[in-house]
Amino acid sequence: RGGVGRSPRDDEEDRRRGGAMTEERIRVGIRARPLTSSEMEEGAPAWEVVDEQRVVECAKKNRTRRSFVFDRAFGAWARNEDVYQEFGAEEVVRSVMLGYHGALLAYGQTSTGKTHTMQGTPNEPGLIPLSIEACFALIEEDASGKEYALKVSYMEVYNERLRDLLAEEGSSEPRIVEDGRGTRVRDVAEEKVAS
Repeated sequence: RGGVGRSPRDDEEDRRRGGAMTEERIRVGIRARPLTSSEMEEGAPAWEVVDEQRVVECAKKNRTRRSFVFDRAFGAWARNEDVYQEFGAEEVVRSVMLGYHGALLAYGQTSTGKTHTMQGTPNEPGLIPLSIEACFALIEEDASGKEYALKVSYMEVYNERLRDLLAEEGSSEPRIVEDGRGTRVRDVAEEKVAS
């Protein structure tokens, strides 16, 4: 699908430029977090990242090892910058800046590293700050004279409920809707980003 207000000619130009997603795509990856001190005391980890796509469950009593394949697997050694560059987040950002809709999602149980991956720390920024930084770098590189309005939404799904993390207390709950324009979230706060 093309981006908002775009023509097939725009899509062709984007393909020639490279670096932009011109079709819908979902990638699924996994990132193993470092073991906690109590997990280290217990011995072997529960999972082992064996290569760039495969994760194996470590043997447990009376169970066979199971193997799972992903588009990309990252070990506990991976930095947020590695995930950003090697998993395609940079490609999503480029596509968004060309007018396409895009999303970066983290999914998992409590204490599995979602917040660290998405927000990061001052010393190791996560996918959100890296993406915003890349948006502003792309705006600076653009010599076409276009004017940009950069807005973001920030949501989480917790206990099967969608929660707007930017909304003021008492705001209506976001809703997922499907219509002629595709699947979108309604009633979600959008904040302008200026730096």
